[in-house]
Amino acid sequence: MEAFADKLAFVLKALSLSRGRLGAELGVDKSIVSRWFSGAREPSANNLAALTALIASRRPGFSLLDWDRSLESLSTSFGVTHPGAGPPTADPPERSPQGLLTVSQIQSAQEIGREGHAYPGLYVGFRQVFRDTGEVAPDLLIIWREGRRLRFRHFDVAFSHTGEVLILRHQLFIVGEDDGRADGLLTYLLNGVVGGKAFRLDGLVMSVAGDSFRTPTATTTVLQRLADLEDSGAPPTHDDLSAIQGRLRRIMANGELAALAGPAIMTAIRPVVGAPGIDGRTSHLLRKPGDRSLSASDLDWTAALEADIRRVRERVLGGEPPLALSGAHALARTEV
Repeated sequence: MEAFADKLAFVLKALSLSRGRLGAELGVDKSIVSRWFSGAREPSANNLAALTALIASRRPGFSLLDWDRSLESLSTSFGVTHPGAGPPTADPPERSPQGLLTVSQIQSAQEIGREGHAYPGLYVGFRQVFRDTGEVAPDLLIIWREGRRLRFRHFDVAFSHTGEVLILRHQLFIVGEDDGRADGLLTYLLNGVVGGKAFRLDGLVMSVAGDSFRTPTATTTVLQRLADLEDSGAPPTHDDLSAIQGRLRRIMANGELAALAGPAIMTAIRPVVGAPGIDGRTSHLLRKPGDRSLSASDLDWTAALEADIRRVRERVLGGEPPLALSGAHALARTEV
């Protein structure tokens, strides 16, 4: 990977921005800027965030993650062919809408700089299955570091997901997409730790159940460190992961997961008291089943729905609604 100084020099040239102008707009002494360009030092987290925001104001969509690109990839994103690059072998992939989480990514990169060393590793997770049968399921989760980012990959009995880990105010926000199908996301919100290494993490995991409604479902989860990563920081090999998954499946098939997890973890993922589950029994999950959902369209119009909407609109908007509500079609024309 090329040095930060080379990437910074390219970006400024592409934007026709001088070093002096850069320092002036950032409020940074020119001697500090010179050290960035010489490679003697890289910007602090605060200066890097300000530098990234300045570039994004001239190049919409530019984010902190772009600094982790290769120089060739960075050149391509600016629509420029880098002098040292050979002819492209294929059309470059579409640029992802990184601007959506720019502020969070910048904040996360700062926190990863301070705390990111605590989380890379291989974890086994325990949770209730999303089918709400009361069974306990094992998850395998890998977290590794790529520059100023934390990445993760998750495996359960049937699926795998890959995505990003953000650290915001010591909490881990994890979002991954299915590796094989574009039909669902997996989200974790975990309590972070203070210290040199995380050995256990708990929080919530959310996705959809495999029922006919694809019911939005969340449950408590506890992740426990299995192993550190190798010195290279790379994730385990496919063969190693397959062997671990095989052992977890056998443990689950033999009904031994509860004993493996231990009483503290099993207490943490116990049923949700008072939450209605299938056939009236206590639920092990937080669920919003489709047959009890309040989501509605014009096809679901009722007098009760109209009364609810009218009441809220009149109180919040003040006085009468902008257009009279006299049925679903009138509602569809009403702009709020």
